Amino acid sequence: VIDGLRNYFNKCPLIGGEKVDVDFLGKKNSSYSIDTVPCDPIIKRYAGGGCMKQYCFVLSGRERYGMGKNCSNAAFYEKLADWIESTNERGELPDIGDGKTSQFIEVTSSGYMFEEDIQSAGYRLQGRLVYTQI
Repeated sequence: VIDGLRNYFNKCPLIGGEKVDVDFLGKKNSSYSIDTVPCDPIIKRYAGGGCMKQYCFVLSGRERYGMGKNCSNAAFYEKLADWIESTNERGELPDIGDGKTSQFIEVTSSGYMFEEDIQSAGYRLQGRLVYTQI
């Protein structure tokens, strides 16, 4: 699932082809990471043995920080949330492998700053991918 999410975000035009890592946010500005968030993965079990699951994640990013930049950082994460919503509406969902089918992806918390230093800040946007597994 995580590799499918990584490939999905690597296709995002807002990220601009930057490499999206997994569970690693570098110190370089405009770096991104998909981080796993603990949650109950099972939403519903089916009588036939399959189930509906969720994969909760945070897309973390590092951006330049300071006067005049913070507003554009907030706007970037608003646009990223809109991109996720629009790809979901078009059915352009992550390919997550054999026996698993993405049902929808959604933002569960808007972008927010979680750390800062003099030159950069870390931002997070929370989401979840709901999928069925046979």
